[in-house]
Amino acid sequence: MSNVLRRILPWVLAALLLQAMVLWAAGEVIRYRLWQAANIQEVRLNTLLALAEQGVRAHVRPGPALAITGVTAVFDALANLPELAGLRLTDASGTVLLTSGFPDEGEKFPYSVRLERYHRQIEPIPEIGPPGGGRGLMRGPGHGPRWMGQRGPDDSWQILPPGPLLLELWLDPGQDNAVRQIQRDGWLMALGGSLAVLVGLVAAAMVLRQRRLRQDLRVAREEAAHQARLAQLGAGLAHEVKNPLGVARGLAQSILDEVPPGSSLSEKAAALIDEADRAARRINLFLRYARPPEPRPVPVDLEALGDQLSRLLEDEAARKQVQLDVSLQGRIMADPDLLRRALMNLLLNALKACADPESSVRLSVEPDHGDTVTLCVADTGVGIAPEDLPRVTEPFFGRFEQGTGLGLSIVSEIARAHGWKMEIQSVPGQGTTVRLRGIKKTSLPAEQPAASGGQQTGE
Repeated sequence: MSNVLRRILPWVLAALLLQAMVLWAAGEVIRYRLWQAANIQEVRLNTLLALAEQGVRAHVRPGPALAITGVTAVFDALANLPELAGLRLTDASGTVLLTSGFPDEGEKFPYSVRLERYHRQIEPIPEIGPPGGGRGLMRGPGHGPRWMGQRGPDDSWQILPPGPLLLELWLDPGQDNAVRQIQRDGWLMALGGSLAVLVGLVAAAMVLRQRRLRQDLRVAREEAAHQARLAQLGAGLAHEVKNPLGVARGLAQSILDEVPPGSSLSEKAAALIDEADRAARRINLFLRYARPPEPRPVPVDLEALGDQLSRLLEDEAARKQVQLDVSLQGRIMADPDLLRRALMNLLLNALKACADPESSVRLSVEPDHGDTVTLCVADTGVGIAPEDLPRVTEPFFGRFEQGTGLGLSIVSEIARAHGWKMEIQSVPGQGTTVRLRGIKKTSLPAEQPAASGGQQTGE
């Protein structure tokens, strides 16, 4: 299992567990609210049916006869409720006695959702009522068939046929759809809980990452301070070694001057002088690296600097039969001496990497974003092995036999001191490209480059 997967697996499991708990809680809340809504709906429905039935029974007279006007008033009052779409009263044969809330025949029903139908059967009503004026009974005229036959066609009384009556009631779920609202609230609850879980996990991850970054920064500062102390100790030690090394070289030079040329003692003295010079050069390079550069940026003419570098390296390129192309134009802000050292090191490393006479080295300027440019040194040499690429800027690391391993380290320090970014790309057998990015352009007149001899100063 990779480190990344091992690191994120606990967070994934925690997220899944919290998500499951949120969904379970949302489901329980929805289930309880649906049960509660069903009970409320049942009570409401029974109440509406009971009110409608009582309205019918209250307007039935012996005969039996029905006061249409009174029942219609009751039905109209109930139909004004938001959740009630309509009521209908039919006899046992299906004949509609009266309706309320429904459109006229031929019109579409004015509701966009499917209605829910409920019904209740009203118990049979006696067909013949008692005669009017009976002793001990209600007084007044009877309401039998003969009396009903004497009523006019517009009279509000209607004789009822034998058999039970059927009361039909339609509810409009769209007007008060508690189930749909509960489901919507449940989905919103689940979504909100999921988002809260994700936000919580992201916040926890950010807090832990910030804590880890602070810890890494503290370790990096301690390591940088330790390296700075080591560099100071090394610089002091190098200074202490240079003096006796100079004395030893002077003694070897005096011996070489006194003994006859070609003798074994003169050869030993010459070898001692060479080793002392080589050690002195390495000490000087170490002192340069240990002493952080302090750039003093001024306008630099890249074309003049390119001509200078080309003159210094043309003999070396001709000796190795390598095509050297230096194409620099424009003016930038940089420390001239540090920039020259950095480019010289990059060009010398590129020439060392070109073992094939058909190879080439090119120094050019590439456009960058805004007011910056990129200096690019590209070669078609042997390239750098992938396992060596992360270490090429480490001090004293190098694969060339004739080299100190400080060239790219010094270039990296110069770039860091200027605020530039150093990028290295390499393919074994095809070549290496080194870029210095973020170099500011300028339109100010450049200072004249310092005169230099033909000595190469690469590290």
